[in-house]
Amino acid sequence: MKEELLRLAELHIEQPPHRSLCGVHLLLRAGECCILAGAENSGKYLLTGFLAGGIVPAGGTVWAEGDRVTDFSPEQWERARHVYYLRGAPDFLRSMDLSENFFLMRRNRLNKLLLNRRAMRLRTTQALEELGLHYAQNCPVERLNRVDRVLIGIARAVDQGAKLIVLEDISQGLSLPQATQVLALLRRVKQRGVGILLADNWSGWFEPVADWMVLLQEGEVVRKLRAGDFARKDKILPPAPMPLPSEVSPDRTEGFAAVLEYHGATVTEQFAFGQITLLLSEDQSVLDGCWQALQGGGRKCCFLLDGGRIPCRSPASLRRHRILLWSRRGRAARLQENMTTAENILLPSLRRISRGVFFEKTARRILRDRDFWGDELDALDLTAEAPAYSWEILFCRWKLFHPRILVVYGLLSAVGEDTQERLYTRLRELCRRGTAVILLENTGRDWSGRADRVIAI
Repeated sequence: MKEELLRLAELHIEQPPHRSLCGVHLLLRAGECCILAGAENSGKYLLTGFLAGGIVPAGGTVWAEGDRVTDFSPEQWERARHVYYLRGAPDFLRSMDLSENFFLMRRNRLNKLLLNRRAMRLRTTQALEELGLHYAQNCPVERLNRVDRVLIGIARAVDQGAKLIVLEDISQGLSLPQATQVLALLRRVKQRGVGILLADNWSGWFEPVADWMVLLQEGEVVRKLRAGDFARKDKILPPAPMPLPSEVSPDRTEGFAAVLEYHGATVTEQFAFGQITLLLSEDQSVLDGCWQALQGGGRKCCFLLDGGRIPCRSPASLRRHRILLWSRRGRAARLQENMTTAENILLPSLRRISRGVFFEKTARRILRDRDFWGDELDALDLTAEAPAYSWEILFCRWKLFHPRILVVYGLLSAVGEDTQERLYTRLRELCRRGTAVILLENTGRDWSGRADRVIAI
């Protein structure tokens, strides 16, 4: 019989104002992988966040290897319970090479004053090769892509003596071949008797390595499935319907061209206003190269629009031509936290709507125009300070700004299916007003049924 690592009984967690998890019974054993499946608001991330430490349950009991847990701090989860939490790809110090990051960035090494650099590199190589990973000892971290950092982060937890590894959203930004590398590592980790608890928006990717799947909905466990029964998931938690591509009216099909650049190569593609065009690539580095070139990292990248050439020198220079670049990270995704929600929505459009001393009156009139906004502003507190990031506020900002071209990079792969539906609804609304939407996504997920046109690069 496999060793019991963690047992949750009637666990109840509250995170005001809206998040809660109640009545959770869960048993995690050594060498088994359990997937938490459900929508973003189902409570799966609340459970993984609890195991990351710092959250005290409102009720229920937790046992780790037969001992009742009373201290829920991150240090106790790692040191005493050997539970390690990894969210996405870990950050590494760029001033250190791979072995230094692998060896130093851990709690149980902070008290070591004397370091043997040669021994440190040999131990790093040994630990990675034991798990089938092969990297140069002194590899600069700048050369590590996202999947490399995920693999090394998991290996580092194993080397520290982890008995249970909690993984959250590690598929974000990975292509299907890269996800296969992660699956191979997880299989080897299981063979060493380490338990795995995984919560991801794309849980289907990890089904081949899972032993159990726990389905959550609105903060409650609705079903537990064994391996072989995972196909029943869609019947119990049916996916949200996919919207059909909208029909584009003839007067909105006039187009433009874009010269994209990646890895030193260029490609010219035609696009149409009022349409969603999907640029797909199996190689994530191709998409990264295109995105860097659009932000000013390429010499030849440009838009051919209105009989002229608009070079991609910087996002600010493109914004003057009403061309916006939007990713999950970056300046365009940031909100000014010292400003209110209303001010953040109005900020990029101030030059057009401002009439000197009449700015405040014009702003009030714009924000009260229900024919334009509908019910989009009802859920927003316009007088409160804006958070660091909110895609709802950003969409209101772009709707008012009315861009001619909106390039969206990796945003859809960073959210769950329920949030995707709302994002697509808003993108279609921009298209109906004549905006050309360009999506940069990898082929690991099926976006093709939602776009008007698909281009493989």
